[in-house]
Amino acid sequence: KARVDLTTRDLLLNPERAAECRYATRIPTLHVIVGDRRLVAVEDAIVSDLGRESRLAEGLAPLLPHYDLVLIDTPPNLGVLAINALCAADGVLVPVQTEYFALEGLAMLLSTVEQVRRRLNPGLGVDGVLMTMHAPTLLNQQVAGLLREHLGDVVVEPPIRRNIRLAEATSRGEPIHVHAPKSNGGQDHLAVANALSARWGLTRGPEA
Repeated sequence: KARVDLTTRDLLLNPERAAECRYATRIPTLHVIVGDRRLVAVEDAIVSDLGRESRLAEGLAPLLPHYDLVLIDTPPNLGVLAINALCAADGVLVPVQTEYFALEGLAMLLSTVEQVRRRLNPGLGVDGVLMTMHAPTLLNQQVAGLLREHLGDVVVEPPIRRNIRLAEATSRGEPIHVHAPKSNGGQDHLAVANALSARWGLTRGPEA
């Protein structure tokens, strides 16, 4: 893995340095700002700061005109870092495993999104719920059915199936469309990307 000098930690502590924190990738037009283990200490460092929830939004603001789409990956907890992401975002895409235990976490997250919308970011909405790690079992099908029944068009189709190629791609640091584009995982991700491109009004979706 390539070593980087500046990460999301630096962006949050020094939002004015955001442009220095982004790095080009092998994919043209795709840039990343990476996280690292030091992010764990950032919450303690900014928890008492005035305007701590808006640090990420402040840092990303000058970069936004240069991109059609910015995706922010968040930690699974709902601490200061996740709230920063919600304050910087226009919409939330929620990945949910098609397991019953995941439904409780989804309800909590949707409640938090609503609180952030009312108090901190009036433009925030839920852009979609993405079903992941899906398997052709009765339990998975039942959970998928419940999500479709209660959330309707908010659910993004199709579900992303469990696939070993996805784990391999992660371990290699490669996008699935580079590592194994014809696999179930690759085809599911392509279908979801095209569905989201249409939902977000992007002029050109991913190519097959």
